[in-house]
Amino acid sequence: MGHRKRKLAFLLTGILVLSACAAPAAPSPSPTPESIRQPVEEAKELWGFPIDDTHDAFEVSTGGKLGTVLVTVEMKDKEPVSVVSVWNPSDLGAPIQTIETGGVTTHCYELMDANFDGYMDFVYTWFRGAKNNDSGLYVWDEEQGQFMPKKEFIGDLVIDGEKNRIYIYTNGAGPSGTAKIFCWESKELFLKRIIDFPYPETLEDGTIQQEIVVEDIVDGEWREVYREAYNTPDEVASIMEAYYGGELLWYDLSYHGE
Repeated sequence: MGHRKRKLAFLLTGILVLSACAAPAAPSPSPTPESIRQPVEEAKELWGFPIDDTHDAFEVSTGGKLGTVLVTVEMKDKEPVSVVSVWNPSDLGAPIQTIETGGVTTHCYELMDANFDGYMDFVYTWFRGAKNNDSGLYVWDEEQGQFMPKKEFIGDLVIDGEKNRIYIYTNGAGPSGTAKIFCWESKELFLKRIIDFPYPETLEDGTIQQEIVVEDIVDGEWREVYREAYNTPDEVASIMEAYYGGELLWYDLSYHGE
């Protein structure tokens, strides 16, 4: 399945994605066919596998030779550890893959083509927090016929197929947050830029000061390449809108403050 090219549309902090993952979220895209939060349903089983407090099950239409596979999640006796199993519908006698990971059954997952190769991947939320969720990204490898764990992250993941990038947003206190921009290279994710939006400071005269800080890799090391403070209400409102609205110039990796 090909991904649909579209401009990023990041929403303001605090907007809920869907009731199944009803926690305050960092800027995230409107749901699309490639990226849909799945609500908890009344189903008690799927393909004969249980769905309850310690078990989860959902289908993934990979778009490959195996077609639709089943993913099950089972919490082990010693929490918080779970086993992810992948099943071929033509043979449910044994899973084609198992992955043990730290986490609990949340019934909160997201289907997406995260690496833009035409095959469906998924994100599973392992812990749900008041401001950020802890999740893992699992990418389908058609050659191996398995899901490859690629990234564990805190916050919300947003894909940008137009630029072949992934953005991970982590909420901080109040209106603060951090955006990390990743690119795919040789089937792996590499962090390319960090954009920090610190908690605003109230100055002695009562003025609100908002900073934005950018870090890039320079000569093989992470370095701060930009720091700017905005003081007037119009400036602060403008930079907040750009940051949360996806219009910030620094979201473009080719931009270096020119």
